[in-house]
Amino acid sequence: MALTDEHFLSSDESITARTIVYGLVQDCGNTQQIKNIGEVIGDLKTILVSNQHLKNERVVLLHYQDVESGAITFTFKEFSTHFEKIIDFLDGEDIVLFQVEINFGICFEFEEHNYLKTVWGV
Repeated sequence: MALTDEHFLSSDESITARTIVYGLVQDCGNTQQIKNIGEVIGDLKTILVSNQHLKNERVVLLHYQDVESGAITFTFKEFSTHFEKIIDFLDGEDIVLFQVEINFGICFEFEEHNYLKTVWGV
């Protein structure tokens, strides 16, 4: 998957998206604890496989790069196809993926020695 400038949100858009989505995650109340990255990957695979009907939806992936907040957009199918490489790229960061209109999302927050999983709309 080749990324172009069009795949990246601006810094302001990224910060706004991060604020909105993490606010939603906190208010969601549908959070589960997961013990390790292996369980996160397995759980994420299950979510991706069971939601292939979303393959053409535009999604946003939040990330940090050198303490800068950023966001990359692509299709749900592109994320599904490359998610293991994307997790390697995130290197222990939170995994936050959501539909552009925020109708659905997946968040694995890294906390201490485990992950907190929050999912909405899928």
